[in-house]
Amino acid sequence: MNEAKSVKRIICPIKDAFSKYKEILAECLKQDKNSLFIMALGPTATVLAEDLSNNGYRALDMGHLDTAYEAFLRNSNKFVHIEGKIVFNEERHNNLLKPCTDENYNKQIVANFN
Repeated sequence: MNEAKSVKRIICPIKDAFSKYKEILAECLKQDKNSLFIMALGPTATVLAEDLSNNGYRALDMGHLDTAYEAFLRNSNKFVHIEGKIVFNEERHNNLLKPCTDENYNKQIVANFN
């Protein structure tokens, strides 16, 4: 995403994102129609991608592709811990996620539903 014209992040719940679905969708619908939504949000992303598409937006449900790409960038052939992201189920279930300290990443956040 280093080459993107702009990046905006909507941070969603790590568990049960669908519980905040209406709020997440409402925030997405505030964004520019030319936005491309790239999501990794479990089953919630599938529903959200369709609703966004039905409202004239472009949306991709990427699943684990983002974490696989991060592993590739680190020259690893397996998933690795990535600051600010849940990669392993143990991280999700044991609340091991540490806050991201990347200043640029944090500036890109337009909404946080955690």
